[in-house]
Amino acid sequence: QDPRNDSDPACSAPNVYRILQDRLAPTSRYSFSSLPEMYNELVAGGNVTYFFSRRSYIGVTGYGATVKWLVDGLDLDFQEWSAMPYGGPFGVVGANAAWGHDFADLFFEVGHSFDQMPGGGGLAAIFRSVLTFKKQELEIVARYYDKDFANPHARPISAPDEYEGLAARDELGFRLKYTALLKDIQLRTLADYWMTPRDWTQKLRLRVRADYEVATWFRPGAWIEYQDKDLADTERGNCYEQVFEYDWEGEPIQCQGEKVDLGFQLRFQPHRMLTLSAYYQHRFIDDGSSRYSSSFRQDSSAWLLVMLKPLPDLRIRLRSRYRFEAIKHNDYMEHSLWSYLEVGWWYKRIFHLKGRLELLKFFDRRDSSLGRSPEPEVWARLELEYRF
Repeated sequence: QDPRNDSDPACSAPNVYRILQDRLAPTSRYSFSSLPEMYNELVAGGNVTYFFSRRSYIGVTGYGATVKWLVDGLDLDFQEWSAMPYGGPFGVVGANAAWGHDFADLFFEVGHSFDQMPGGGGLAAIFRSVLTFKKQELEIVARYYDKDFANPHARPISAPDEYEGLAARDELGFRLKYTALLKDIQLRTLADYWMTPRDWTQKLRLRVRADYEVATWFRPGAWIEYQDKDLADTERGNCYEQVFEYDWEGEPIQCQGEKVDLGFQLRFQPHRMLTLSAYYQHRFIDDGSSRYSSSFRQDSSAWLLVMLKPLPDLRIRLRSRYRFEAIKHNDYMEHSLWSYLEVGWWYKRIFHLKGRLELLKFFDRRDSSLGRSPEPEVWARLELEYRF
C-alpha cells in the first residue's frame, strides 16, 4: 500500500535474473533493471482557451489517466521515486491566463493534481513575466510546486533536481534571466534560487556569459557557472553529478554537492564561407567518492569546430572533443578524444546526401576502456534524404 515502507517485503521489486545459454545453470540476480512493455497508459483530456488578442487570453486545461499492467501473476505498482503516480488513476485540472502589451508580457497558471497516493494531489502555480526594451530582455519567474503535486505529463520551468521522480515537485523558487546586446558585448545572465518546502533545503544556480565582438571576424567569449544543491552544506565528499546517489538496494538519496564551471571560447570567421571555433572548460565538482572526500574533482574538456561552406549547397564540418574527467586519476573516469568529419550536400532542396566519419579513442586505464575492441573505434555513416 505504501512503497515508501522499505521494511515491507511486498515493496521490493520482483527478482530479475540473468539469462544464460543453459537455462538450468546457476545464475545471478541483477541489482536493478528496467523492464520493457510492463504497462499501458490511457490518457484523455482537453483544453478551452479564449483569446482577447494575440497576446492576451484565458484558458482551462484538464486530463485524466489510468494504467493497466500487462504482467500476469504479480501485483505491480510504481515505486515512490518513479515519475508515474502509484495507487491508481490520476489527473490534473488547471487554469491559465496571459496579458501582453507594448514591452511587457505576463503569464500565470495554477493547477491541482489528483491521484490515489496518500496526499491525494497538490497545488502548483507559476508566474512568468518578460520585459523587452532596447535590445535587452528581462525574464522573471516565480513558481511553487507542492510536494504532493504529481504531474508526469507537464514540463514547466523548474530546477534541475527531483522529488519522487519529478522535477516540478516540492519546489518554491524565483528566477531572473537577463540578456542584452550592449554595443559590442552580448551578455547573458541567470540567477535561480529555490528551496524544497518539505525540509527547506536552499539551492542556488548562477551563470554569467559574455561575448565580445572585437571585429566582424573575431568574437571571444567567457562564462562562469556556479551551482549548489544545499547552501547549508559546504563540506566536500558530497555528490553532485547525478540527481541521486543510490544505496546498495537501489534506493535514491538526494545529492547535496557543488559545481563550478569556468570556460572561454574563441570564434573566428575570416571568410563568410569559413568559421572556426575553439572552446575550453574547466570544472570543479563534488564527486562523492572516497577519492575526493576533502576536495573537488577536476575535469577538463576542449572542443574544436570547423565549418566550411565552399558552395551554397555544400557544407563540410569538422568537430573534435577532448575530455579528461578526474584529471588526477587516469583509472577512474573517462579520458577520451572524439572527432568526426561530416560532408553534406543538398540538391534543389529536395535531396540531401550526408556522409560522416567518426573516430573515438580512449586514453584512460579503466578496465572497461582497456577491454574495448576495436580500439580506437572508427564509425562510418551515410544518410540519404528525399523530401516531397
